[in-house]
Amino acid sequence: MKRNALLVSTLPGLLALSLLGCGASPATGGGTSSPARPSQSVSSVPSATPQATSPPAQSGSLDVCALATQSEIDAAAGVSLGPATPQPPPNPGSAKCSWAGSGPAVGGLFVPGITIAVVPLPAGASAQQLPFFNGQVPGARPISGLGDAAVAFSPGQVGPHSVEIYVATHGSVLTLALVTGSPHTADPVQSMTTLAQAVVGRFP
Repeated sequence: MKRNALLVSTLPGLLALSLLGCGASPATGGGTSSPARPSQSVSSVPSATPQATSPPAQSGSLDVCALATQSEIDAAAGVSLGPATPQPPPNPGSAKCSWAGSGPAVGGLFVPGITIAVVPLPAGASAQQLPFFNGQVPGARPISGLGDAAVAFSPGQVGPHSVEIYVATHGSVLTLALVTGSPHTADPVQSMTTLAQAVVGRFP
């Protein structure tokens, strides 16, 4: 069965394990582990963004699909993707939306496109308790000026051209995943960082 990015779908369990001190790593959930990269900051991007114009596409207090415009999604992917589609939430209290791409499943399993998910942190928890925000996970590249803490993984778990970004802000962790089997026309980490900046700017 085709699925969206693995790290987005398994983040709730990862958060729980991390906060319990079990040392879970986002690079161990199947697929190819993210290779170690030097700890270098990804440059921050301007915070001024247009208002999202996507129609409400998800019930509940948060419409994740409205956190990004179609043009921002297409720019981050480097190709035109399908419209926003709400997905079953990873766990109660969380929310998830995807923009599907065309072509075969990456690795025979993962649907090409972009997925954005929001998972609330447990009460009293902080981003620095999670291993990928405190330097315990190889390959996590800090992103400066984005939320309370942010890191990028590239290449991601689902191929040499995929990117995963984690942002802690307002008591939640936002995950943005780009899954693609083709090289990006630009720097995919910077493109996804630009998207993350727009999403965080609209996050309540």
